[in-house]
Amino acid sequence: PNRYSSGIPKLDDILNGGFKRGQYIMIEASFEVSEEMLMLILRPIILNFIQNDGVVFITPPGGETPESIYSDLSRFLPEGILEEHVRFVDYFRASPGNPLVIPMTDRSSQKLYRTELEELTQGYSRPLMDLVGLDTLEYRMGTTATPQDLLRTRVFIRSRGYLGISIARPDLSLAGAVANFSDIVFKYRLIDNTPLFYGVKPPTGVMVPTIDREGGLPVVTLKELL
Repeated sequence: PNRYSSGIPKLDDILNGGFKRGQYIMIEASFEVSEEMLMLILRPIILNFIQNDGVVFITPPGGETPESIYSDLSRFLPEGILEEHVRFVDYFRASPGNPLVIPMTDRSSQKLYRTELEELTQGYSRPLMDLVGLDTLEYRMGTTATPQDLLRTRVFIRSRGYLGISIARPDLSLAGAVANFSDIVFKYRLIDNTPLFYGVKPPTGVMVPTIDREGGLPVVTLKELL
C-alpha cells in the first residue's frame, strides 16, 4: 500500500487514507498532556501498524519505560505478537535483561541495533515504524548530535518507504528543527481540562480525542470542534 493507516478513522480521512510511505511525523504535546493521554493517540497507531505485519522500534519518551509501554500494548494483542514485532531502544540501561530491549550505551549497541532491525524486518522487507521520544534523545545525546542523527534516520525512512514519528515537548531545543524537516506536524494541548489535537502542517480543524463509546480502548474517536 502507498499509505499506512493510523488506526484512527477520522485521522485517516484527514490524511486522505493515512500516512504516506516515507513520511516523518512530529507530535508536539504540551506539558499538561499526560503519558496516558499521549498513548490515547499513539496506541491505535502502533497497534494498527503491528496488525498489518509492521515492525515498530520505540525509544520511549520521558515518563515511559519499555516495560510500561509493553504492559499497555500487550492488553490488546495475542501473546507473542509483541515479541515478533516490537523492540525498545533504551539509552539508560547497559544490559538488556529483556529480549525486547536494545541497550544503547556503547559502540557495540549500534551493531545489535542493526542486527535486530534486519532480523525483525526480514531483510528490510516488512514495514518499519521508528517512534522516538525526542526528550530522551536530547537528554542522552545532546542538542548537537541529535539533529544529525535524526536527519540520517529521516533519509533512511524516506528511502525505504518506512514511517517515522517523533514525540516532542515545547521546551526541547531541537523541536523546531525536527518540525522543519517533518512532513506532518500535530499539536496536542490540554485546555480547560479538554484535550485538543490538531494539525499545523498541514493545518486541520481542532479535534477532541476520546475513547470510542462502542468499541472502548484502544479505539479512539476524534470529534472536530465546530
